Amino acid sequence: MLRSAAAAAERAGEGRAKLEALPHILVARRLPAFDRAMRLWAAEDPIVAEAVARADELRVRVVTGLLEAAGVDRERAGLRARAMMWAFRGALDVEPDERMRVMAELLGDVISARSSD
Repeated sequence: MLRSAAAAAERAGEGRAKLEALPHILVARRLPAFDRAMRLWAAEDPIVAEAVARADELRVRVVTGLLEAAGVDRERAGLRARAMMWAFRGALDVEPDERMRVMAELLGDVISARSSD
């Protein structure tokens, strides 16, 4: 499921367009509900915990690449990608439309912050 979301992001366009598509891809593919269930399971099963950790690293790599494509330098892109993933995980219980609105706004802030770097 996560790989199909990454593939959808790749098809979304270039640079900033890919980043702007990300919240829609995540919500449309029901990743928050799936993610919540996997994290609950991972708390009880070390094999599942390892799989969740690998998925988290894949997410960070994908978002880092998208930020780099939008013009953010590699080091800052990695830090911002991690912060965005923490925000995503923290918002798993937020209503989907609100989560999408906030994540889209956060992405805009993250992209525009590159001009002040």
